Amino acid sequence: MGVDIKDSFHLEDTTNVLYEGVNEITLEATSGISLRCGGNVATVDSSGIFFKTPNYVKNSGENGVDGTEVGVEGEVINTRITNMYDTFISKVIDEKVILQADTTLKEGRSVEATLFILDKDENILAQETQTTQVHNNKIKQEYNLEQIIKSNDLLIEKIYELDGELVW
Repeated sequence: MGVDIKDSFHLEDTTNVLYEGVNEITLEATSGISLRCGGNVATVDSSGIFFKTPNYVKNSGENGVDGTEVGVEGEVINTRITNMYDTFISKVIDEKVILQADTTLKEGRSVEATLFILDKDENILAQETQTTQVHNNKIKQEYNLEQIIKSNDLLIEKIYELDGELVW
């Protein structure tokens, strides 16, 4: 069996079961290979083997990977800015906006959420950082956009885009 696809490869199985009866499978990539199941990821690249999981269990024979090497707390994915109706926005000015993301970080983990207001050249016109916590595998921080605009004396015409950053 062979598959040769330039730049990327995505395999999706609609039956939820994929079985290949072979003795060995070799996957080659120029920058790395990742296997993902839920929030757990195993990645092999030129610098080594990395596991991203909150539940790493060292049960490998031959004294495999040392559990202390697995230091990833979790990941933050699908970072987005929405309005109060959970509609994705990047350029629409609503009074209140929410910077949010899905995460595998532990419940209650503290996260710094920063909202950026940008001009058309992606220069930062204003920013506000608040601390929030992970709740039910989500990060959410609400901002009063109208208040940020007023406190920074911004002209609505100069505002081009909203962006966000989450740091933990």
